[in-house]
Amino acid sequence: MPNQVEWRFEALQDGVLEFERVLRGLCGSSVPPHSTFEDLALALVEMNAASKGELGLDEAVNYRERWRRAVGFSDIVRKALAVQTHKDFPSLRSHFLLLLRNSGLVQNSPTSAKDQTTTKVFELLVGLALMRIATDVRLDDPVRSKGDNPDVIAKIEGTTWGFACKTPHTANAKTYVDNVRVGVDQLERAPVDHGVVIMNLRNLINHDDLWSSRSRDGRFVYDAYRSEEGAEAALFKEGERMQDAVAAEFGGPIAIAALFRGKKAIPLVLNYLATVLGVIREGRQSPLTSMRRLLAWQLAPHSGDDQFFERFNEAMLGP
Repeated sequence: MPNQVEWRFEALQDGVLEFERVLRGLCGSSVPPHSTFEDLALALVEMNAASKGELGLDEAVNYRERWRRAVGFSDIVRKALAVQTHKDFPSLRSHFLLLLRNSGLVQNSPTSAKDQTTTKVFELLVGLALMRIATDVRLDDPVRSKGDNPDVIAKIEGTTWGFACKTPHTANAKTYVDNVRVGVDQLERAPVDHGVVIMNLRNLINHDDLWSSRSRDGRFVYDAYRSEEGAEAALFKEGERMQDAVAAEFGGPIAIAALFRGKKAIPLVLNYLATVLGVIREGRQSPLTSMRRLLAWQLAPHSGDDQFFERFNEAMLGP
């Protein structure tokens, strides 16, 4: 099944060390002590040592959130290292500097509405993914942004695309729809041929329900899905909880068609879902499985979206 990664801790640990070297060269800065970056990097080191039996874990501690965030951090690392030779990679310096701040950083765990740094890091993640399939990749300035431009612009096979990245913090249909409307307006004013709105649903997913755990006789045990298909279905169910309410808030098919008619934004909203969970394979629970999906909501008929979605899906969700 595509877009699913079984994380090998030793490779992730080595990747973080390489990424630190890349950051020093690009940003001229080292990782600050006691920072979020350092904490998550150390978590990966701990996970690697524990997986090899070199470090014992306190079974009375629930490690889900720490492990989940560490794996989310490594997703950024892997994407960055994969495209570090892209000619536009140095232009991401301002966004990479955000990784050295204290914030949530990762895209598979909830953050507060005040944490705008993590929201900007999602734009970085989209930009890094696009560098796998696009040229002329540009990101809106993360510090001096006025909010009136698409967050990412890239050229794909001669066509200039804009990407409006939105991160709602509440499961409120009106908030979701308002974000889509703002994204459509941003794309319309931008120097692009076509555009798409991407909704990051990290704050709307119930991550702990998807990867549940419980204390048994003073030690935590972690649940796992019996199959990859079952895990994927559970993740999509989380993403689809708002779908009916969102459709009603838009005002129905006629109103949706009017919103996108003649606009650069295609009538397709991409919902980014990312979490960490366990899956049973061959009778054994697998290593932590990072599951990432794009849930596409086709809001109105439009030709040519399938080909675009397939390419972007591969870029966004690949390792």
